[in-house]
Amino acid sequence: MAAQAVALANVQTYLNRIEQLYAQIRDWMAVLEPNVRFSETVVVLDEGATGGYEAKSLEVVRSGKPALRLVPRGRYMVGAEGRVDVRSRLGRETLVWVREGGPAVGFRFLPGDGPVPEEVRGQAMFPGIAEGWAWVDEAGRSLRHLDLGVFRDRILSSLGSDA
Repeated sequence: MAAQAVALANVQTYLNRIEQLYAQIRDWMAVLEPNVRFSETVVVLDEGATGGYEAKSLEVVRSGKPALRLVPRGRYMVGAEGRVDVRSRLGRETLVWVREGGPAVGFRFLPGDGPVPEEVRGQAMFPGIAEGWAWVDEAGRSLRHLDLGVFRDRILSSLGSDA
């Protein structure tokens, strides 16, 4: 029962982080493209240890450019404490929430209350990365802390322009 309570608290933390991410993206988009429109829909996630839960996806509708959709993928990711995919008809980019230094891969499962992972910290894989949301550079196998520049230069340039 205690492990289930921890899992549910972790999910709530993840949902709060998603809300903060969406608020930041709304602010950035309002600066970059003042005529942008937003809408939210509910998606259902099921990560085993937590059972099913609802999270919001965010659609970013832009005049004359491909729409973006931010879709939560789950709280429990190896090396991260949550993932959100950013999609458009042009492809997909990945955002993960990491602790300072990025993933320090390691976890074990608690016996008894079900398959709830217990964190075990190791050496950070990306010592320069700040805690928070990061963009995953899959080609370079690296992380970049998500800020306005990374959002504009990596995500919008990849997914948001037909040019």
